[in-house]
Amino acid sequence: MKHKPLALAEGGSERKLGDAVIEGNILRWSSLHTGSSSITVTATDSEGASVTADIQLKIHSLREKILLYTGLGLLAAGGIFALYWFVLKPKPVFRGRLEGYFLATANGEDIPVTNWPLTSLERRKVSLSELFDRMDIGVKVPESGRIWLEAGKKETLLVRHDTNCTVDRGRTPVKPRHTEALEYNEKLYITFEDGVTEIEIRYKAIKPSTNIYVGQKKDPQQTMG
Repeated sequence: MKHKPLALAEGGSERKLGDAVIEGNILRWSSLHTGSSSITVTATDSEGASVTADIQLKIHSLREKILLYTGLGLLAAGGIFALYWFVLKPKPVFRGRLEGYFLATANGEDIPVTNWPLTSLERRKVSLSELFDRMDIGVKVPESGRIWLEAGKKETLLVRHDTNCTVDRGRTPVKPRHTEALEYNEKLYITFEDGVTEIEIRYKAIKPSTNIYVGQKKDPQQTMG
């Protein structure tokens, strides 16, 4: 049994690829380098006759396979997550209702308390201007078209604006291009850009006894307590 260098032919040159050993009728190679190439094997018998064969090799290390399978697994997991997040995951819808109290208007007009049932909206995002139009409110504040309300998780209401209005969630200022989440029974205060027109908006849950309630059901035992 004899070890000898194993040469590979590549572009007319030879370099050591690994070690070889003959065990009976079996030729074994070891210590092979990763990559693709070819080796030339010449066998000569005792009478001097010989035969030569070129063998194409493509060698992968165990580490490469682990990295490959790990990468494919991460790619598949990422694809499944993206499919769920963007396609299959249920999107929040509007819940509850809004009560609008105009504290002051530029023309001094008194506007009655206004109610907007959000459950009647089929979209997930609406501007304050659109809500004003739905209730035929005569207040003209163009910047209300850049104040948006969007359905959030756990029946919250997301508030975002891109104006010079003063917008506060309770006592927390809502900065332009920032988002704040409004929960049930919280209030939103808006002073519009004219510096006069003000509105207080209250986010309320719709009572379960009404036929348009789509909120979470309460535990009867909790209700009795």
